[in-house]
Amino acid sequence: MGDPLNETEFTEAVAGFATGVVVLTVRDGRDDLGTTVTSFMSVSLEPPMVLAGVASDGYLAEVLRRRPRWAATVLSAEQRALAGRFAAAGRPS
Repeated sequence: MGDPLNETEFTEAVAGFATGVVVLTVRDGRDDLGTTVTSFMSVSLEPPMVLAGVASDGYLAEVLRRRPRWAATVLSAEQRALAGRFAAAGRPS
C-alpha cells in the first residue's frame, strides 16, 4: 500500500467522488483481502475520515478492525470486470 494521503490530497479525492464503486483492500500478514463496496463516503475533512459499508460479521470486517491501514480504490466505469471480480461470492482473496 502507498503512503496515506495528506490533507490536500484527501480533500481533492473526496471532492471528486460523488458516488460510485470502490474496492476496499487490507493486508493481514501474508493475506491480501478485498471486496467491492458501493457504500463509501466522506464523513469529515478534519480529521480525514470516510465511511465504508461492509458486513460486520465477516472476516474482512474482523481484519479491518485489527489493522491500522487499508486502501480504498475508486473504480471507473471501464473497470466493471474488476468490481465484479471482487464482488463474486466464493472467489479467492
